[in-house]
Amino acid sequence: MIAGHPGVLECAVIGVPDARSGEAVKAFIVKKDSNVTAEDIIKYCGTQLTNYKVPSRSSSGPACRKPMSEKSCAANCAMKRRRRPENNQPGAG
Repeated sequence: MIAGHPGVLECAVIGVPDARSGEAVKAFIVKKDSNVTAEDIIKYCGTQLTNYKVPSRSSSGPACRKPMSEKSCAANCAMKRRRRPENNQPGAG
């Protein structure tokens, strides 16, 4: 939806911890138009989405344009599994 904004080239959206609601939306934006602000994106989203889906935070900057290779994706997933505490692993007591 954010990618439909005329000033946005690329975007990604994630959930981040939020003390009030448990989780909030954060958008990462690559601007097509350098004059676009976080407030512009939030206002645009407010016209298209329900309140809880509107990003409360936004970041912009350069983005990696190279697709992740299967090898680096597998390495990234393995690293995340190693960082997971034992009590959160599936099948752990």
